[in-house]
Amino acid sequence: MSKKDEIIKIFKERINNNTWKPGDKLPAEVDLAKTFDVSRSTLRLALSELEHNGLIERILGSGTFIKDANYKKYIIIAVPDIFSENNFYWSYNYIAQKLKTYARDKGFKTFVYFINKEISFFNTVKIPPYDIEGWVNINLDFTVQDLLTSDVSTKKIPIINALSLDTAQYNVTIDIYDMAKKIDYLLKKYNLEKALVFNSFDDENIEIHRLTFYNYGLDYYFSQKYKTVKVKGKYSTEERKQVIIENLLKYKDQVDTFVFTDDTMFKSALSVLYDHNLFSKKIITHTNYPNDISYPQNICMLQFNLDVLAENIIGLLQKIINKEYIDVANIYLPVKIINEEILK
Repeated sequence: MSKKDEIIKIFKERINNNTWKPGDKLPAEVDLAKTFDVSRSTLRLALSELEHNGLIERILGSGTFIKDANYKKYIIIAVPDIFSENNFYWSYNYIAQKLKTYARDKGFKTFVYFINKEISFFNTVKIPPYDIEGWVNINLDFTVQDLLTSDVSTKKIPIINALSLDTAQYNVTIDIYDMAKKIDYLLKKYNLEKALVFNSFDDENIEIHRLTFYNYGLDYYFSQKYKTVKVKGKYSTEERKQVIIENLLKYKDQVDTFVFTDDTMFKSALSVLYDHNLFSKKIITHTNYPNDISYPQNICMLQFNLDVLAENIIGLLQKIINKEYIDVANIYLPVKIINEEILK
């Protein structure tokens, strides 16, 4: 039996006969190495295997502890406040439920944190950082820096940042050109190249606007091929609606298709589309609510593929839980097409 295996056997015996109880702090590595008459490298191999098997826990800056057999770490899932005006909330909740199911199946506790960037997470929730296995931020409104300040990043907790243009250790990022390519594909496939594209856009505060890069990319892509209308993010709801209505009426006789890259713009356009019988045109819109009964049935919709997003996040979580090396930290989220047949 190797020295490493001897150490593991002794640890198991002392845990089983309650010589070492859950929560007990072990001596420092240098002292353990002397006790077992081994090098520190051999000791560390044994400790790593014991930790992987859930018998001990090593906490940076605190020491090594005997682990409770019933002890469970947390997966924190951070989403926008349920009372916020964020129109992605339905999407976030859908993904959060899938992550909760996965984490619990793997033996973790979960905590869904409704984001409030004004209040420190650890000061309010009282879950110590060493009890957190991983953190998933599903959010478009705040950057990781806004949300976490130094709370999580300095505690070396693995962060997965999903549906955001900000970056963390692991990122599931909107593929800005996948939507553009799919819209372009639809317009060409069905000979609908006389299209008017409405794109939410903000040409100010480029570095801090949460969707600037996304919308700038879409605007650049579409403006090379189609007539586009920039609906600035700084406009009030009423101003946005007015810009959309004016351009719908201005170009209604010159185009065969209306495209909305943001479902809030489509909702702003609904009244004029009905009032002026513009549903005779083909309509393509991004949506976060494909089953919303307020949506007409004769429109083509594009939605970020939430099932793929959840699978990608779960894949990253699995590697974090297993402490696997993650070579590619960025995963791009595709878009799926709903009701393509109505464009025929």
